[in-house]
Parts: sequence; structure tokens; C-alpha cells
Amino acid sequence: ALLGEGIMLLIFSRIEELGAAIFMLLMFSVFVQASEGTTFSLTPFVVARAVGQVSGIVGAGGNIGAVSWNTMIKQLDSTREAYYVLGWIVLASSLLTAAYPIQGVYLLFGSSASEKAVDEESPESVEKAADQQAVVLS
Repeated sequence: ALLGEGIMLLIFSRIEELGAAIFMLLMFSVFVQASEGTTFSLTPFVVARAVGQVSGIVGAGGNIGAVSWNTMIKQLDSTREAYYVLGWIVLASSLLTAAYPIQGVYLLFGSSASEKAVDEESPESVEKAADQQAVVLS
């Protein structure tokens, strides 16, 4: 979905006809919604014991992106060029997401992420987490 979003942005940045631009913006919006849904559906699997914190970081990422985008668009000479640059940024980030480990899922560039992570539901993990929390609280 993120790859499609980047491609649609690149195409949108080069269209000059209004009807085609509106259609491409509509297609871009479909990919944006799919990317957002994918992001929030994966959030609980990043760190199962810290879903709230991860959700907060994911939500704040949108605000950081908006500020970054507005800063970039003011630095470039044209809005058209800003959309083109943003399209490449989105494409690059879509390639980076393939390497992000999600517990229990095989990575594109390696082994299962669960092989690298401790099983959070095992009794040893729960006891270790409780011990760590007790140390922090004391």
C-alpha cells in the first residue's frame, strides 16, 4: 500500500490536466487509507506489552510528518516539485518497512522475527518483566 502511495504521488506531481489530477488524487487517497489501516493493524504486534505506548508513537508520527511536509514544501520552489520529492521519500520508506521485524512473522531479508524475540507469554518472560518493573518502581 505504501509503495502504491509513493507511485501515485510521483504520477500526481507530473500531471497537468485537472481531470486526470483529480482521478490520480483519488487513487492516491485509496492507497493512503490502505497504508493507515495496515499501520494501525500491525501496531499491537510490535511490542505486545506496550500497545498503548506504540500506538501513541504511531499516532504522533502523523503530526511529525505533517510538520516535516510543511517545512519541506516551503523550502522548495514549487508545490509540484514538493510532491515529486515526497513521492520518492514515500517510496524509499516503503522499501524500509520490509526490514522491520514483527514478532512471529518471517522477515523479507532474513529469518523469523520470533527467533530473535523472547516469547512474551512464557512464564519466564512474565516473571522477568515483573522483576524489571519491581526494580523500576523501587
